[in-house]
Amino acid sequence: MAMAGLVADGSIRSLDSKVSEYVPWWTTNVSDPRAHVTLRHLLSFTSGFGNGMPGNESYKGLPCMRWHDNITYEACARQVHDKVEQWCWPGKCYSYNANHLKVAGLMAMHASGLTIQGVIDKYLRVGLRMRHTHCSYTPNGTHTLQPDPNPDLSVCLNTTGADYGAFLDGVLRKTVLPPELIAASE
Repeated sequence: MAMAGLVADGSIRSLDSKVSEYVPWWTTNVSDPRAHVTLRHLLSFTSGFGNGMPGNESYKGLPCMRWHDNITYEACARQVHDKVEQWCWPGKCYSYNANHLKVAGLMAMHASGLTIQGVIDKYLRVGLRMRHTHCSYTPNGTHTLQPDPNPDLSVCLNTTGADYGAFLDGVLRKTVLPPELIAASE
């Protein structure tokens, strides 16, 4: 829903915008399925990244998806582009995995000019009224939460009941996003 906020404010033209419209290095070769991946495919887990088996995220080949290396969010998303096999044409199969959200976050960064934490702040914490929600980690040997420069958006969010309640209220009342985007999410 936070990523849909970029459509709501015009940063991304529509849910059917292609990743290549925003990420300059993304392939545009029409014979390559990756060239046809849209924000809608990413948010509905139908981009083709992963083999259609829920949870097949190719983490063994992409440690940047689960561990905090010295790698940027963009570099990790590029590894998804370059190394994760597409098992079907975008829109033709469903695979619930983190690859989709990694790329959606990249698209949001390029469309907005923000860091991934800036995207989380603007479109989730403020846009969806989840002000006490964060995407942070505790570095080894410390007890202090740090903003994660390469978060796994599928699992990193820590929220409160009040924040989640505010989000659900905004969805039900259709006040956090335009009704047509809420309808598309359903």
